[in-house]
Amino acid sequence: MNDPDQTTRAAPFIKSAARDIKAFRNARGYRPIPISYCATDLTKYRQLTANYLACPSGETDSSIDFFGFNVYSWCGNESYYTSGYDKLYENFQNLDIPVAVSESGCVAGKTGDQDLFAAIAAMLDPVFQAVFSGAVVYQWMLTVRSRPPPPPMACETGNVNKSSRRICTASCPTPDPRPQAFPSP
Repeated sequence: MNDPDQTTRAAPFIKSAARDIKAFRNARGYRPIPISYCATDLTKYRQLTANYLACPSGETDSSIDFFGFNVYSWCGNESYYTSGYDKLYENFQNLDIPVAVSESGCVAGKTGDQDLFAAIAAMLDPVFQAVFSGAVVYQWMLTVRSRPPPPPMACETGNVNKSSRRICTASCPTPDPRPQAFPSP
């Protein structure tokens, strides 16, 4: 549901799709893999979509099992409040299914114009985790080139470029418990 004008028309289809997928899964005796929906970064419809797809409360045949959403509002040296993460917390604290940030990052052109990955510290904070079940950093850096994220070992050894060092600083505060060398191919 990327088009704001079509969002309200698409929501019943998504709910029906979740119902049909669950019915198919259950009829075949498959394990109950949770069904989710991940919403775009449309703040106007985000909470309404989550509430609609999660209801009715306790009715698991037609509701989604968890809700994900994209948010690209934390850039540069913003804070929990200036980025709007405080509003996310308020908006989702009463949703009765798990909620996760399915994509996070910084939109190019926004004030700050770089992702210092400070949002990760907020997402890993116990206060944020009281409402949200997890998060995925979608955009590692603001460039046209596509580079993979640094491997965890690179965070420890410091063998990363300047952009990747930001994610290491935010997400690797403790040493990686895995063996110190990758196996030879």
